[in-house]
Amino acid sequence: MNLKMTAAACAVIGLLTGCDNKEANAPVAPKQSQSVLNRPVEAAKPEQVIDAASVPLNQYQDLASNNGQPLTYLVLAKAPGATTEDKMGYLSPDYLATSDAFKRKDIETAQWPSFEATLKSYAANDYYSLPISGFGVSPVLSMQNISIGPYDFSTQSFPLTSYGQYCWANPVRNAQGMNLQVKPSAFPCSLEVKNAAEARSIEEARAKGSLDLRGTLYLYIPEADGNTAVGQVVRGSIDLVDPQTNQVMANFTM
Repeated sequence: MNLKMTAAACAVIGLLTGCDNKEANAPVAPKQSQSVLNRPVEAAKPEQVIDAASVPLNQYQDLASNNGQPLTYLVLAKAPGATTEDKMGYLSPDYLATSDAFKRKDIETAQWPSFEATLKSYAANDYYSLPISGFGVSPVLSMQNISIGPYDFSTQSFPLTSYGQYCWANPVRNAQGMNLQVKPSAFPCSLEVKNAAEARSIEEARAKGSLDLRGTLYLYIPEADGNTAVGQVVRGSIDLVDPQTNQVMANFTM
């Protein structure tokens, strides 16, 4: 009898004081924190980026070749959820040109094995290169419209700027509508020139509008989201060029 009364009393007290709320709510916060802390992908990324410097430059695949089609392969290989039909629509002009289901099936049977093998090679590779083409419209897929600012005496460098807060984050898009998003990283947004005479010569050309920035960015791209490959710059070879004579005034390996 006393046990029944004690149990009833506890139930009433629990309802009045809300003591049971802690038990009901306790599992929620740990579940959320664990899902963030235990993400294996997040833990692996920093190590892969650090190792990128040891990858030979000739192993970085050029995204600008074949009118930027490698970016399409990269996105389709990395993005989750894309079906074989989706991929065929991007990769096969013959498949895209017909709506006949039987013809499409025949084309898929004939062409898909080759496409699949190529996509697997892109899925296994995280290292890609992209040219820098300066200002104006470029006929090739490239990083464009990077501005060179006036010489900064405090840092002994020329700052680089673009449309966004991070200098290398300008949009890159190929003819098939695939995008490249470059996230901020430790790769610098300035070109260090400690030699005063060299800095003066570069600044004179910059002030006259006779200075262009060209070169190659080397990127680590481990993933894609929708139609966008997502990565960051890990290395670069940058030239400051006189656009009228194409003379290289300075080169920076970073």
